Amino acid sequence: MTARDFEFFSDGIKLRGFLQFPADFKPGERRPLLIVCSGRLGLKSWIPPRWMPILLEAGFICAAFDYRNLGSSDGVRGRLFPEEEIRDVRHALTFLEQQPEIDAARMGLIGWGLGGGIVVSVAARDTRVKAVACVGGFGDGERTVRAGVPYDAWLRRKAQLAADRVKRVMEGVSDMISYVDVTHPGKSPTADEYHGFQDSMNASLGITTAKQEGLGHGLPDRFTLESAEALYEFSPEKEAHLIAPRPLLVVHAEDDDYYPVDEAHSLFAKAVEPKTLVIIKDAGHLDWIETSHPLHRPYVTATAKWFVEALKPEPSRFLA
Repeated sequence: MTARDFEFFSDGIKLRGFLQFPADFKPGERRPLLIVCSGRLGLKSWIPPRWMPILLEAGFICAAFDYRNLGSSDGVRGRLFPEEEIRDVRHALTFLEQQPEIDAARMGLIGWGLGGGIVVSVAARDTRVKAVACVGGFGDGERTVRAGVPYDAWLRRKAQLAADRVKRVMEGVSDMISYVDVTHPGKSPTADEYHGFQDSMNASLGITTAKQEGLGHGLPDRFTLESAEALYEFSPEKEAHLIAPRPLLVVHAEDDDYYPVDEAHSLFAKAVEPKTLVIIKDAGHLDWIETSHPLHRPYVTATAKWFVEALKPEPSRFLA
């Protein structure tokens, strides 16, 4: 057995994921678990498989799943609330600790992008998480977005949000904006740009349509303004100090143009020991995570070794 799919419920919503096992895993064993949590698109088939081969070599069982409302999981399309995704991860921990192969005393989290903030908050609130890594994430949602747009664009977004709050109360609905407009207020992709985004994503997943390989309802193209507001209000750095005495790893690319490297420094400053900060030189948000990139194996391996020390998987030939 090398892999299996799973389903579980989070607040009554069915979520779907998969487990992968090390090549030398034997029936009856219990191994430490690493859940690799996706970013804003929530696709278990995109970022997690780029991490898992090296994590499996290190002796870990690995898991990934689609958050509610995204990918192959059930829910309301266009809704993205960090607080709900935090609940999804905590419910995943509950499900996975019931599996006979998992050593529930040694469970860790890796979060990518928005998922980096999600896992920080999960670890701060849930002591079942024994080690956590925030990779390419951020400390404060509003600060991250404001740093990347002109001030007048941010003021217009604030006015939009104020009007939308009234609409939600009076009409029960929230306006929709493009997936780009959430983090880059005032910018929406053209149809050609969005189709290019879809094609690029599908190519990176090795598929021809967004309906295959567990992508379910396809890639999200729009989110509600209420979701944007929830993202701006999300500030995982405010609770990062609660992770200690469990260890925190923060990994960030120096030239990240999506979540500025200052976010890593701010989050790290708010946390307390034990903590480790790794800044990747000459890399951006997405380039180094590709398996063909020369920085991919060194930094994913370094992260795996950090978890080996934190969770001490046995048996493991990783350090041999």
